[in-house]
Amino acid sequence: MLNITGYYQETFEGIEDNSEDIIVNSVGHQKLITKNKFQTIRPGGRRDFQILYLANGLGHYKFEDSFKTVKAGTFIVYFPNHEQNYHYLLHENPEIYWIHFTGYKAASLLKDSGYSNTGFYTIAINNKYDDLFNKIIQEIQLKRSNFLLLTKLYLQELVANMHRDTSEQNTSHHAKNDVIFNAIQFFQSNYKQDINIEKFALENNLSYNYFIKIFKDFTQMTPNQYIIMSRLSKAKNLLLDSNYNVCEIAAMVGYDNPLYFSHIFKKYTGDTPTGFRNTARNILL
Repeated sequence: MLNITGYYQETFEGIEDNSEDIIVNSVGHQKLITKNKFQTIRPGGRRDFQILYLANGLGHYKFEDSFKTVKAGTFIVYFPNHEQNYHYLLHENPEIYWIHFTGYKAASLLKDSGYSNTGFYTIAINNKYDDLFNKIIQEIQLKRSNFLLLTKLYLQELVANMHRDTSEQNTSHHAKNDVIFNAIQFFQSNYKQDINIEKFALENNLSYNYFIKIFKDFTQMTPNQYIIMSRLSKAKNLLLDSNYNVCEIAAMVGYDNPLYFSHIFKKYTGDTPTGFRNTARNILL
């Protein structure tokens, strides 16, 4: 299981701290790789606020005595002391970001944006949310000067974007949600293959150029860039969690030429596959 986390202050029950207006307690990024199921059960909830973002796949969340299955592009907001009961299944390819926060303005941050209680808010899949969560994770992990201020600002930006996308979800910009969701699911499942983007668009009754446009509007990437990022995400997991060599990993994620794979990896990550593996393993030592 991929589990990247950052903690400022944390207990299982959460921490209520009103010494500042907004304080990020903890944040993380999870993805099932080999574990068949991951479950969280907190009957009395936590003392802080929580936002989860389902970036990929499906998740199952209990509300009002029954479970609801939600798809990628959904935010789940938990207020303090509300029951938390949810689980993810490996075969449904879940990828989740989460954040816990507190402070005397934490409730108003959510309520002023229309999130007045625990609940689901289906918006859209968008890479900007992944980027914001990753920025918060990095700040809390490194704890450089002003990291508390920056984590607060990134959280505010996250909620502001949630509010914008929620208010616009019934406009024409969001009318193609299902097509984009299906495209992402298809690309995630077939990233190792040579995907014909034009054929996919035509099969969904869209012109090639229009499909490229709406896909980029939603994800901030072209379909080809998204497929590359999916391949690199899988490659990173294999570099961290396996002993396969670079040539083997290149083939496993869809690259016949390991030199080209290394070129693409460095172009998008700033490091070679071997350098990425060595750096990550040294950090974990």
